[in-house]
Amino acid sequence: MNTIRLLILTPNPIESASTRYRISQYLPHLASAGIIGVVSPFISSDLFREIYRPGLSTRKIMKLMSAIFQRFSIFLKTEEFDAVFISREIMTLGPAIIEWILSHHFRIPIIFDFDDAIWVPYASPTYGSLIKLIKPPSKTAHIISCSKAVIAGNNYLESYARQFNTNVSVIPTVVDTDIFRPDPARPPRQTPIVGWIGSHSTSQYLRLITSVLSELGKRYDYQLRVIGASKEITIDNVMVENRPWNLKSEVDDFAGLDIGLYPIIENEWSIGKCAFKAIQYQAVGVPCVASAVGMTRDVIDSGQTGLLAETDDEWFSALELLLNARERRIAIGIAGRDSVCKRYSLQVYAERLTEIVLETAVKYCKRSLR
Repeated sequence: MNTIRLLILTPNPIESASTRYRISQYLPHLASAGIIGVVSPFISSDLFREIYRPGLSTRKIMKLMSAIFQRFSIFLKTEEFDAVFISREIMTLGPAIIEWILSHHFRIPIIFDFDDAIWVPYASPTYGSLIKLIKPPSKTAHIISCSKAVIAGNNYLESYARQFNTNVSVIPTVVDTDIFRPDPARPPRQTPIVGWIGSHSTSQYLRLITSVLSELGKRYDYQLRVIGASKEITIDNVMVENRPWNLKSEVDDFAGLDIGLYPIIENEWSIGKCAFKAIQYQAVGVPCVASAVGMTRDVIDSGQTGLLAETDDEWFSALELLLNARERRIAIGIAGRDSVCKRYSLQVYAERLTEIVLETAVKYCKRSLR
């Protein structure tokens, strides 16, 4: 079989978890099957660092206009590729114009991948409801309709996609368990570190358990480590260490915790999430307490591979249990790690993604690949 040339279009660069874990970590596996993937993000790493800061500066607007111009230039490169892999959307604003042109005018097969309920109107923590005005709610449905194959991050997303396309597969967001692994050299601590790792957009969920963490701080000696929040977090009665998120230290940051936090509110947007933070905690052997929302119920076997909580009392009891029982923390961490290795690892899903790309390219590519 000839080499398959795959153009991979993402809205964000490698700093985005979706780009890292649903695209980049699969590239060596695709290459071993003769699929050469070329990743082209809409937003550069430079712009990504600025775009989520408040305000629309002239510098930011000029970079965004340049990104839009560069995006439309991909039409000049379509003959170089056999298929297009789209992660979430080609651009973070506007309707699915480029997707439609690629599918209907250039007749290049599209494989569409998404890992959030991105059709839901979303108020950005940075730009508020402005994002609703520049991104039509029907955009995701149009992209799905234009695609030859669709990959959804969970069953909820799959059910949405099947309204517009019958060729839908489920591949959860997974980790390479050879990279995400427990730190065997970490010594036991007198003061446990309870941690949350996320982004500017998800730090709002920490407010859901602030009162719980404060009450725990009155009774137990622990440190709260917050990594990646948009603003510095302070909580009464708790020693809080705020750190910026860093791509190079991501795995060490997860492995350096004793207990992981994953609070999330239940709404149409969060139900579509892939519980990836819980998977990352589990992969490094860190017991996780998570809100019982959406896919967390599938990822966590409560009491065995982690703990699920809905009310403040349940959050308090779960965290109190883990703070008081180091051996229980270790046992849950080991079970969580074992579950991820079997169910949510790159090693489990790399072959399936490769099969989808191969099948789509061979069936729909304009040149013979047999």
